[in-house]
Amino acid sequence: MLDEMCRKEQGSTFTNELYNDIDKMIVEKKISMENAILILKHIGYFKMIKNIWMCGFNYSSLSNMIRLMIIEEEEKKEEMNEKRLVDLCECYLLHGGSNSFVIASICVPCLLKVASNKDENEEVQKEVEMELLALSCVPKYYKVEQRLHLREIKDIIKHHQEHHNLTRLAYQSVWLFLVRRFVLNEKFEMIITDELHFLREARGELEDLEKCVDWKRKEILKENEERKKDMKNVSMLIRWFDVLETFLISQKKSTRKCDRLIMGMDLLCRAAKYNFRDFHEKCIGTFQKMIEKRTVYVDELVRSGVGDSFLEWMMQSTLDDGLMKCYLRFVAKLFKRLNQRTDDDFKEARQRFKKRRMLERMEEEGFEDEIFSISCVLFYFKDYYDPPNNLFDYMLFW
Repeated sequence: MLDEMCRKEQGSTFTNELYNDIDKMIVEKKISMENAILILKHIGYFKMIKNIWMCGFNYSSLSNMIRLMIIEEEEKKEEMNEKRLVDLCECYLLHGGSNSFVIASICVPCLLKVASNKDENEEVQKEVEMELLALSCVPKYYKVEQRLHLREIKDIIKHHQEHHNLTRLAYQSVWLFLVRRFVLNEKFEMIITDELHFLREARGELEDLEKCVDWKRKEILKENEERKKDMKNVSMLIRWFDVLETFLISQKKSTRKCDRLIMGMDLLCRAAKYNFRDFHEKCIGTFQKMIEKRTVYVDELVRSGVGDSFLEWMMQSTLDDGLMKCYLRFVAKLFKRLNQRTDDDFKEARQRFKKRRMLERMEEEGFEDEIFSISCVLFYFKDYYDPPNNLFDYMLFW
């Protein structure tokens, strides 16, 4: 039933009332705690692989009950039921429980212990996938005991790189957990890039997933099994873009190590434009944040073809206003970066050359008039669109 729901139906299902009703059923013994845990784990798994984010659980009585049960179980020490504690932690994290640093300090070591199991048995690996998926839900602002857990995370990643024992979802999840910890500790950057080869691994995963999707398959075939398989792989790509976005905007210094990765991201963004709108918008958002955070050299974005892609998309007559707003924002921010002065005369000259080349292309395509017309409309509807400041200065005059 969950798999057949559209996004609107999903949004009206995972509400505060739903979780309160489950809590009431447990209290009134209409459903056992064991069965409630089984249902919650199944729904939580579904929500994560479908990239559905709703906060109804956080404000429910069920959230409070599970949080108290986790604390009580952990306090038993020697008499603690580890399997029950693992199940409770999974339920809490998979449903977005994110208002307790105490729970994170209990759940992270508990789940990592199970996730470190290297047995290649299919049932064991399914359990490992669930633990790592739950760990990937730990928000980036949760400061867990990094020095204690870094060894386990590195061991899980290195073992997979040698033996390929993890599922695709499990491997993505462990990277998301590690990269979110990097946000609070820039010392992780050397470990992530040089020791664990994150950029290489991410590029390989994107390339493999790109081959698994029929990008020309129309969205009208929602009931088709092949379409469902495509959507599952696209959901995985969206999750990988979450990892990349977190990493690329969290670096303290700009990097020149990711030009091939950016080209791959651009190709995926192009492929998704017509039949996978959610993923296309995710790509746009990631590029916008990369421009804003200045963690990627702007000439790499131009050289990789990202700027040309956005100009090309803006020229299409069938473009809706939502996408046009996104494209305009990116191009405006790109021109602003290309227009900035630097201490390096060569770098500044190169940026001016790239900007001139893009403007000449716009002029050749007769695009300047279109930009001017769109700019006038955006200016008129400024409160609705909230366009970037000085749009004309960034895009027309230099």
